[in-house]
Amino acid sequence: MSRLSRARLAPTAGLLFASLIAGADADTISGRVVDANGVGVSGVDLDVFEQNSGNEVPVTNGASGAGGIFNALIAAPGVYRVVFKPPAPPVTTHLIVQVENVVVVGMANMGDVALPAGVALSGRAVRAGGTPVPGVDLDLYDASGTELMLQGDQTDANGNFVLAAPFGAVELQFDTSTVPSPLLAPERRELDLSGNTNIGNVQLELGYVLSATVRRTSGTPVSNADLDVVDIATGDERFTPGDNTNGSGFVDVVVPAGTWDVEVCPPFADRLLGRVLRVTISSTTNLGNVTLQPGFVLSGQVRDGNGSPIVNVDLDVIRAGLEVTLCGDNTDAAGNYAVIVPSGNLDLIYTPPYELPFGSLTIPDRPVGGDASESVVLPDCPCAAPMGVATPGTGGIAPVLTANGGCMRIGNPDWAVTLSQGRGGAAGALFFNLGQLNAPRGLAGQTGAQLIAPLATVPFTLNGAAGAAGAGSYSRGFPLPADPQLAGLSLSASAIVFDPAAPAGRAVPIPVMGVLCR
Repeated sequence: MSRLSRARLAPTAGLLFASLIAGADADTISGRVVDANGVGVSGVDLDVFEQNSGNEVPVTNGASGAGGIFNALIAAPGVYRVVFKPPAPPVTTHLIVQVENVVVVGMANMGDVALPAGVALSGRAVRAGGTPVPGVDLDLYDASGTELMLQGDQTDANGNFVLAAPFGAVELQFDTSTVPSPLLAPERRELDLSGNTNIGNVQLELGYVLSATVRRTSGTPVSNADLDVVDIATGDERFTPGDNTNGSGFVDVVVPAGTWDVEVCPPFADRLLGRVLRVTISSTTNLGNVTLQPGFVLSGQVRDGNGSPIVNVDLDVIRAGLEVTLCGDNTDAAGNYAVIVPSGNLDLIYTPPYELPFGSLTIPDRPVGGDASESVVLPDCPCAAPMGVATPGTGGIAPVLTANGGCMRIGNPDWAVTLSQGRGGAAGALFFNLGQLNAPRGLAGQTGAQLIAPLATVPFTLNGAAGAAGAGSYSRGFPLPADPQLAGLSLSASAIVFDPAAPAGRAVPIPVMGVLCR
């Protein structure tokens, strides 16, 4: 090789060598993106953010290739958050994964990054009349209340959307603040996903601005007070993003036309009473100054007879026959509660969830003139239980009667019974009876009940293949009346199934019975 040739090649070789050295010293993250079965997923975008500042940093070769392999170059060493975004449905239904605190100095191998399996959640946002609404911002929350990262989180030009969502309970929110006029009220849907789901058209109603300024009696503003808008007919809370007051005490939300209860709850540390205003909305409405009165802290713990805490017990406070507005008035996981109340003689009413085997408790005329503590023990309220014997039918199988929907508290709207394992397609009847117990020791010690009145007879036809042994079932709701005079009486449910294979042609499940309590 001539000297001239060597001279011409030397710079090229030098550049190549320098390139190899730079590649060896480059800051990169590598690994493989796989699905829930360990199969590589290509086309997954990598977004990288500084862990402390949250600023996004540029990435070269920031996507997985064949077999899910990725080898992305980052501008500088550091600690990063790496977000893996798989292709959106219908290409895949894999969920986005975020990996925290990835230390990158030279080459960082992340190994296999697994994308959880999800489902396709789709639908369409429309106005009244079916006109599509493009540009609606979509947010998705899982059962724990954690917001999920989404691909394609806005409705398209035809109002359509399709998202990758997790299995199970989710809440899908439609934030209309990004939509041009006319103003639309935001919406939300609570869903339980077991597979790909299309929720169809979601109609967004015309919205009106509702605003208020929250102040103390001194006139100073209350910041970070929460404003909730509640349907007076159903008790359901409207979705109203941005519903906390600013530093000037001002807040505004968008709601549809209607009559609403507007609940204002200040921060607990401000020691102010909450307030409810009933408002009819048909146009832009400003409530003006909403003044909150000072109050006192009432706190305590709710336990059962064994000393164990009871969670999610609701506290109501009555003063002079009027209900006091309370904020955050349910017990926590340790059975504790703390609320702000006014002074005076107060009736304290502790009400557990219907699914728990406890009754409610009222403490009347509790005087409050300063911060106070009140801990209580709730009485037992056993759920209905089987009592008696069964008569089998076809195939030697006896029908089974079970109570569900909570315990035997008066006013329980969800109490129900289910008959199962009957002869498929058979006719029968349910019987609900009110009785007076022979002994007052509680359900476990009862020997029976004296009938006071039959409450209802409900004929039915079981589902399931006609004549098939144990294939028939039937459910019936039986809301318990909210009548205090019923407390202490027994309620029983029994049934017969007409079955030619049973003695006297009647298969009978074991009845269920319980004692009604407050």
